[in-house]
Amino acid sequence: MHMKNPINKRFLRDFFQNTGRYLAIVLIFVTMVAIIGGFLTAANGNRRELDQATFESLREDGNFSAASQVEATVLQEIERQGVLVSQNDYFEYEYHTIYTLRIFHNVDLMNLPKIHAGRLPEMEDEIAIDMLYAQNNALEIGDVFDVSEKKFKIVGFIWLPNYTSPYKNNSDILMDATHFGVGLVNYDAFIGFSKENVVNHYAYRFTDRNLSKNERFDQAEKIKENLIQNNVVLTGFLTAEENQAISFVMNDFGSDIPMMQGFLLVMMLILAFVFAIIIDHTITTEAKSIGALTATGMRRKELVMHYLTMPLVVTLFGAVIGSIICMTLSYKIFDNMYHSAYSLPPLTNLFDAQAILVTTILPIGCMLIINLFSLWHRLSIMPIRFLRGELKKNKAKRAVKLPDFTFMKRFGIRIILSNKGNYALLFFGIFFANFILMMGLVLGSSIQAYIDEIPKSAVAEYQYILKAPIPILDEKVEKFSLRSAEYFDSPIEQNFDISLIGIVHNSTYLPDAEISEDGVLVSESFWKKYKLKNGDIIQVTDSMSNKMYEFKVCGAYPYPIGFAVFMPMERLNQLFGNADDYFNGLFSNKELAIDQNVLTVITPETLRGMGEQMLTTFGVMDNICLVAAVVVHFVLFVLLTKLVLDKNTHNISLMKILGYREKELNSIFLNTTFGVVAFSLLVTLPPVQYGVSLLYQEMMLRKIGGYIEILVYWWCYVIMLGLGFVCYFAVNILHMHRIKNISMGEALKVTE
Repeated sequence: MHMKNPINKRFLRDFFQNTGRYLAIVLIFVTMVAIIGGFLTAANGNRRELDQATFESLREDGNFSAASQVEATVLQEIERQGVLVSQNDYFEYEYHTIYTLRIFHNVDLMNLPKIHAGRLPEMEDEIAIDMLYAQNNALEIGDVFDVSEKKFKIVGFIWLPNYTSPYKNNSDILMDATHFGVGLVNYDAFIGFSKENVVNHYAYRFTDRNLSKNERFDQAEKIKENLIQNNVVLTGFLTAEENQAISFVMNDFGSDIPMMQGFLLVMMLILAFVFAIIIDHTITTEAKSIGALTATGMRRKELVMHYLTMPLVVTLFGAVIGSIICMTLSYKIFDNMYHSAYSLPPLTNLFDAQAILVTTILPIGCMLIINLFSLWHRLSIMPIRFLRGELKKNKAKRAVKLPDFTFMKRFGIRIILSNKGNYALLFFGIFFANFILMMGLVLGSSIQAYIDEIPKSAVAEYQYILKAPIPILDEKVEKFSLRSAEYFDSPIEQNFDISLIGIVHNSTYLPDAEISEDGVLVSESFWKKYKLKNGDIIQVTDSMSNKMYEFKVCGAYPYPIGFAVFMPMERLNQLFGNADDYFNGLFSNKELAIDQNVLTVITPETLRGMGEQMLTTFGVMDNICLVAAVVVHFVLFVLLTKLVLDKNTHNISLMKILGYREKELNSIFLNTTFGVVAFSLLVTLPPVQYGVSLLYQEMMLRKIGGYIEILVYWWCYVIMLGLGFVCYFAVNILHMHRIKNISMGEALKVTE
C-alpha cells in the first residue's frame, strides 16, 4: 500500500499561519496579470484587427497632393511602374473656427471604409462620419449636419484605413479627434462642393505586395521624381510609413507592447526572488524537521517538490484570477483608451495566446526555475547539519565591528546586516514601483505644461495659411511666406514634415527673432528634440522640387505648432524663385473676414484642444500606474518586513523577558526598517527621474513628429514619497500589532 507523503499535511497549516503573506502575493499577481494581461489583450487584439482591416480595405502605400489636377497621361506613366493610382480628392470644411471635417467621396479602388454602425451614404444629402469624431462631438445616426450651407443626414459611422490616427497635418505634434475628423459622401454630393476648398489628392498602392521597406521607399522616390519631371507642382508627398495618420498607431503598438512585457518580466523576477527568500526563511525555521525527515529516508526531490508546491499554487491561483479579470473587465479599460485616442475597427476577437503565455505561463515558469534552483541548492546540505542548524556551508564569519554607538543603534545596524538580502530586494522593488508611478505622473503633467505654454508662445491668435496671396488692407495683419519641406531623421530612417517660414523684417509678431545674414532660427521643439546648437548645419528637402537645402542654425524660437525654420521672407522667396513680396500666410490677433483662398486656420484654441484630448485619453494610464505602484509598495512592504520580524521573533520574545516595552521594541525593529524604506525612497528618486526622462525622450524621438518636453515637477516627488510612506505606515500598523502578540514563551521554545 502506497503511503502519502507525511509533510503534505503542512500545506493547510502553513497557509493559515501565513494567510497575510499568501494573500499579499495573490493580490500582486492578480493586479499585475489583470493590468498587463488586459493591456496586452487590448493592444494585440486591436493590432490584429487593424492588420486584418488594413488588408481587406486595400490601404494606400502613400499619397500626394498637387496644386492642380494631374494629367491622366502622367498618372498612366506612373501606373506603368507597377503602381495603382486613385484620385481621392477631399473637401476641407472648417466651421466654428476650430473644427475641420475632411470629406471624401465613396471610392472602390483603395482605402475602403469599414462600417461601425449604420451604412454608407447613397443619396446626395447623406454623410457617413468617422466613429471617433462622432463620439467626441456627441453626434448620432439620424442627426442633421451642416456642410457648407447644405444639410446632410448622418447615416453611418465609419473607419478609414488611412486615418487611424487623427492628424490633420503630418507636422502636428498631437492628434486631435475632437476638432478634426473625416467623412464620406457620394460622388454627386461631392462635386457640388465649392472647388476652391477641394484639394487635389491622390493615393497610390503598389501592385507587388512583397516589396521590402527599402524597395517601397525607392519606388516612392521614383513616383515623386516622375511627378516633378512632368512639372506637377506638389503640395505634399507622403509614404505610408511617413504619414502619421497611418503609421503612428502601429508605432505605438510596437513600443507599448514590449515595454509592458518588460515590466511584467521585471515584476516576476522580483516576486520570484521574494519567494526564494521566503523559502530560505522557511527552511531555516524548519531545519531540524527537515534534518529528521532526510535522516529517515526522505529524498531531496520530495522535499523540493513539497516546498515548490505552495509558491506554484499561489502563483497559478493569482494568475488565473488575474486572467479572468483581464478577459472580463480590465481589457475593456485599455480597449476604450485605444478607441478614444485612435480611429480603429471594433475589437471582436478577444482570445490572445501571447497574453496568456506572457501573463500566466511566464510567471509560473519564472517561479519554477528560480525557486527550483534555490531549493535544490539549499537542500543539498547533509542531514546532520540540518539537525544542528548549521545551514551555511562556509565557516561562520566574524561579526562586523561597529562603532561605539548606543545599544539601540548597534542592534538596529545588526538587524540591517542580518537581513541585507531582504532590504536589497526591497530597494529594487521601491525603485520599480517609483518608476511606474513617475511614468504615470510626468506624461500628464508634461502635456498639461505644453497646453499652458501655448497662449504664451503662440505667435498670433490667428495664423492663416492661404492658397494664394490676397489683398490685405489692415496694417496690423502681417504677411509671411510658407514652404513645406521634409527633415530626414537618420537614426530611425524616417522623414518628418518641417515648415520653412519667411518673416518680414522687424516682425511685430516675432519681435525677438534675430536672424543672422547666413543663418536661420529653428523652432524650440526642433532644437530640443535633435539637441542642436548654434553653428549646426541642417539639411531639408523641398516637398515640391525634391531638392535638398542646407541651413546654418543660429538659434531657437518658441513656436508651439511643430517643426519650423525661420528666415527673412525675401531670402525664402528668392530661394524658391518667388517674387520678394510673395506671401501665402497671415499673422493676425483678430479673426479676418476672409473665406476665399484660405487653406487652413491655426489658433491657440486648436492646439489646446489637441492637448486636452490627449490628456483625457492618457489620464487612464495615470490612474493605472498609481494603482500598480500602490500594490507593489504595499505587497513588498508586507512580505519583506514580515520576514524580518519572523526572523527576529525569538529576539523580540527574549527582549520582552528582559523588560523592554513595546514602544522600545517598535523603535528597534520597525524604525530600523523605516530608515531603510526612507533611504530607498529618497535614493531612488534621481535614477528614476533620469530613467523615465530617457524613456520618454526615446519615445518622442521615435514615435512623434514633434517634441513635448518631459517635465518633472516638485509635486511629483512629493506624491512618490508620500505614497511610499503612507503604504509603509499602513503596513507598520499591522506589524505593531504582530509585535504586541509575540509572547514571552517563544524564547523558551528554542532548543539546542
